[in-house]
Amino acid sequence: FHYYAVPKKSSEVHLVANVTNPGDLALIPGQSHIYFDGTFVGKSFLNPTIMNDTLTISLGQDQSILTERIKQEDKCLNNVNLLGVTKKRAYDITVKNNRNKAIWIEIMDQIPISKNNKIKVSYKLGQGWVLKEETGILKWDLIIPPGDKVSSYLEFEVKHPKKYNVPL
Repeated sequence: FHYYAVPKKSSEVHLVANVTNPGDLALIPGQSHIYFDGTFVGKSFLNPTIMNDTLTISLGQDQSILTERIKQEDKCLNNVNLLGVTKKRAYDITVKNNRNKAIWIEIMDQIPISKNNKIKVSYKLGQGWVLKEETGILKWDLIIPPGDKVSSYLEFEVKHPKKYNVPL
């Protein structure tokens, strides 16, 4: 089990179960009723014919874990000059574990990437982030003790000629 969040899209945190070798379970396609710690958490549809070596099941939102992605306005800018346009963005990401046990959580985010050599992207990442260079996807895996709050940051800058429209 681990927790999963994408604070850029939502502050919700979801508990996820990964079942390895689901083929050993002789599952048949159909609706499933999901229980966690003896409590009904929802329904899902399982189709073992499209599963790989791991079956991932969402066990629903956990409101005991809070995430926040706060834009740092003082570090953000849109600057236009004769040489082109510079856009900077900066965010603080915070995760608070209000559970009475340690949790493992995976936080996902992203930075822009450029396939055009006239559009330059630079970035600065806080501790723990791992960047997948070809996609710009950021991943932050961490274990948070009970009652603890952890934070990190991400910043990026995009420089491009004025004639390009580069939305952030």
